[in-house]
Amino acid sequence: MSNVVVAELAPLLTIDEVKEHLRIEGNDDNDRLELWIGAAVGAVMRYCNVAIVPIGAEFEFKVAALIWIEDQWRQIGPESGLRSEQVDGAFSRTFTDVATMSGLAKMTIGRLLDPYRIMRV
Repeated sequence: MSNVVVAELAPLLTIDEVKEHLRIEGNDDNDRLELWIGAAVGAVMRYCNVAIVPIGAEFEFKVAALIWIEDQWRQIGPESGLRSEQVDGAFSRTFTDVATMSGLAKMTIGRLLDPYRIMRV
């Protein structure tokens, strides 16, 4: 028997896959993660100018969306490289290597998705 590709409507990412990727236990962040899943899927689809994931590219799109979510989580999640410090009674935020991660994330997402990107003029 030969294997064949069968296209079906299914979510690109599940909340469980995202939580496993980010090593999150519990359900406290589920609402925020569901929003980020929708935003990440929309972002990768818009980046490629496609309405459906090309057959055979499911893994690339999934990983690109996971990288997008991970980048957001690192910037504003609980273990984010973003910490609050009290200075003279006011709170200020200090960012550590967020710009570096964002640049790496953008480059990696581009490398994964550029072969599937439809350029429009």
